[in-house]
Amino acid sequence: MNLANWLEKLDDLYCSIIPYDYRPRQLWYRFTCRFWHRYNLVKPRNLSSTWCDRDFLMASAMFEILSQYMEKEANQIEWDSDDEHRAAYAKLGGLYWWWNQVYLKQDKIVEEIRAGLDYCWPKTDNPKGYWGKNLGREITKEEYPLYRQWKDLVDRPFFTLANNLDEILEDKLKEVLEVRGRLWS
Repeated sequence: MNLANWLEKLDDLYCSIIPYDYRPRQLWYRFTCRFWHRYNLVKPRNLSSTWCDRDFLMASAMFEILSQYMEKEANQIEWDSDDEHRAAYAKLGGLYWWWNQVYLKQDKIVEEIRAGLDYCWPKTDNPKGYWGKNLGREITKEEYPLYRQWKDLVDRPFFTLANNLDEILEDKLKEVLEVRGRLWS
């Protein structure tokens, strides 16, 4: 009996006694996945650590998974093999580009402009209509007719833009769900 046969029999005995999941290499892999490589944890990069609405959290998580795939795994696939793969890669790339270059930047610009408008509201304690920070109570039409017209004019495009962005986001989320079968490497 030579050494190779003896090692093979010892390996067979070891494999028959110790289940696969409890072998040292598998235990080490589970340990590292639990504490270092959190593969099953999705942390959207575009969100801060504060509260956000769950609908936006869901959209951010879906696009974060898509972004991680495009950045880390998509280069492992031969996308030029046929027309179906090329079309799928074009769709994935388009969604990735839309999320990172269009949606996130538009959303930040809209939020900055909207936050800046708070400083243009008139003070409620100034009867002459000083255009400064609103001190808390809603200004009625009788107090400031010019302000109300201004507020209506300013708010209308922002609500329209926000609704349009939400509708486009809904369509893009549906597209992500349609191509999710391609997110493998």
